[in-house]
Amino acid sequence: AVIFAKHPKKLNLSSISDNIYQIVYKYLRNKWRPLVHLKTSTSIIGDGENFMGNASSYSHLWLQRLRYGAVTAHQGKYAWYAYINGRQPVEIQWLLHVSHDWTRR
Repeated sequence: AVIFAKHPKKLNLSSISDNIYQIVYKYLRNKWRPLVHLKTSTSIIGDGENFMGNASSYSHLWLQRLRYGAVTAHQGKYAWYAYINGRQPVEIQWLLHVSHDWTRR
């Protein structure tokens, strides 16, 4: 299980960059497809819900007893590197959490 830091910052993904918004939007559209039809925040035509890009940003989190931090946060210092695809090193820019209020449906 993921254990998030206690004090997230609320932000809008578009304020980071349109590229970050698009990456998260496409991921969630695919992931949540069986439950909700997501549209971009600027789409006014058709059925579905607009993804406005609201998220929580965390300085760090724990996963499987390992601490991961975001380079964009002071508390993420010294833990902002990880490995993906086996042993390919990456720098963690953001640790984001996006949720949906399923009770609105």
